[in-house]
Amino acid sequence: MLRSLVGSEMCIRDRYQRRVRGKDCQSDATMSSELKTIPDYLNAWLEAIHQVDAQRLCNLLQPSSLASLLQFVPRPEAQLDYLCSNKLPAPFDEVAASTVRANVALGANKMLDAYTYHAQALNAFVKAFKEVESNQMLTVLHSLVRELRVLSIKADAELLKAGKQPEKVDDAGRVMMSCFSVCNNDRSPLEQNKKWGTLGVVNQLFSCLLYTSDAADEEDSVDLGGRRIIKK
Repeated sequence: MLRSLVGSEMCIRDRYQRRVRGKDCQSDATMSSELKTIPDYLNAWLEAIHQVDAQRLCNLLQPSSLASLLQFVPRPEAQLDYLCSNKLPAPFDEVAASTVRANVALGANKMLDAYTYHAQALNAFVKAFKEVESNQMLTVLHSLVRELRVLSIKADAELLKAGKQPEKVDDAGRVMMSCFSVCNNDRSPLEQNKKWGTLGVVNQLFSCLLYTSDAADEEDSVDLGGRRIIKK
């Protein structure tokens, strides 16, 4: 579990200050070029977990970190669950597996599948994250939440194109509210409290609300909640 990742208060304070200064999850091109196999990718995860390196975990969640892997491995999802469960501790095994599947779907332009797999990764992470008295992994939560919002918009565009009712932005909003509750209800000591993460979640939630508000400008093509309605 994530409990083993709890570090010193000084480390927590330093990481939070870096987040405040805007040094959030940046892509690492050098690392990406080295990850050409599933074992390479999982070894990078394991190293980041052991070093409690939330920044590198964020990098590993980005599509850029999987670019080389998807190029050199024809079917990276094959035996993915087995490889992840034997290499990584929970919940990171499920997070990594779902992240690979989401990026495979993204590469195939299957936005609904990409959103579904990414939501699985986020839910697996949050389930364990709320049990830990530490906020060291807040940047990972923020990275997952941000990508969920982006994919929800793309998934709704895919639904609209297929003549179906878009619903993923609304679903993403509900997931984000759950993430907000996990942070806001935390009772850990101040230095380790997850309340520091509420603002990052709220920013993404507001972006979802603004998206549905923009849809409301179409008047009779949305319902009272701002959701787009398919005209028959």
